[in-house]
Formats: sequence, structure tokens, C-alpha cells
Amino acid sequence: MTTRRLVPRYLFLARRTWLRLRKPTTLGVRLLVRDHDGGVLLVHHTYIPGWHFPGGAVDRGESLPAAAARELREEVGLRATGRVRLVSTHARFGAWGHDYVTLFAADQWEGTLAPDRFEIAAARFFRPDELPEDLSRATRRRLGELLWGRRSGRSGEGSRGVGTGIRKAARDGPHRFPREGGGPQFLTRRRSPKG
Repeated sequence: MTTRRLVPRYLFLARRTWLRLRKPTTLGVRLLVRDHDGGVLLVHHTYIPGWHFPGGAVDRGESLPAAAARELREEVGLRATGRVRLVSTHARFGAWGHDYVTLFAADQWEGTLAPDRFEIAAARFFRPDELPEDLSRATRRRLGELLWGRRSGRSGEGSRGVGTGIRKAARDGPHRFPREGGGPQFLTRRRSPKG
């Protein structure tokens, strides 16, 4: 492994250790960004496996929409030109702490993909029928909910149901994001397995 990949990985592991000791509540954002062909923007981080929506932590005193726009700019070099739109909020309660992640959609954006090479190993748009195999579980669930109207509640993964917002996404059709103001807004709770 190169130094370029080792440093972020060690920082990630140090942060994870700190989180396990402190057990804080964290607040994060993710962004759904589509290109003109309906492709979905995904990023592959240098410090964790799998493809994810762009996003990250909310800074102290920062609003959620401002954090989403900032993360888009910092991670992949794109600028949201319109307001980012709330899609859903999800919670994860674990032995190491609690995460709350809010998913936004950037319907209008400009720029060219220019990933931050320290944090992002790769960034690209994927067509919904050509998604990578190594999607993160959460990204796979969100795409299933938004693109195909699948419910995220499953046995064996510790997930609870997501509410009726999924039916709204499904009603709007596959490969299309729900209309302005009509998007799903729900809360998903996942419990970490004991052990």
C-alpha cells in the first residue's frame, strides 16, 4: 500500500478507535447527484472499501444543506448551483456511538469531476443498470429505495422499516428522482449486532 493510501487509512482507524472509547453522536450528510443521462455519482474513498454517495461530517455551527454543498465541492469539485433538497434522514445506533446521516439531492450543479486525491480514490457517474458490485450496504439500500422503490426493512441486517416515503419514490417511476417537495422523508433505524 502506498503512503497516499496509508495515511488516510491510519487516520480513519485512529478516529474509529476514538469513537469507540468516547461513543459520541455524529451528524453527517450524503448527496445524490445525477448526470444528464441519469447516472448516479459515487465515490470510492481511500480509507474504507466500497462505493458511496459523496458526503461527510457536518462541521460545528454548519447547517445540513451547507455541509452537503461543501462536501460535494471538497470531495469531487462540483458546485451545487441550486438549493440541495432533503431526501431522507437515517439513524444508526451502535455500541461505538450513534450516527445520523441526512441524504440530500443536488438537482442542479456545475463543474467537472476533480476528486480530492487524498480522500477520494475514484469518483464517477454510474448508470443505474451498471452499478458497481462493491457498493456500501447503505448506498445500495438508498439506491434501491430511490430508484426502484424497494423497502429497506430486512430481517438479518437489524434494519427497521422506512415508512411510507418509499411508496412516493416508487410512484414517481424508476430511474427518476421524486418531484420537488414530494420526495421521501423518513427515518431508518439500524441496530448494530450484539457482540
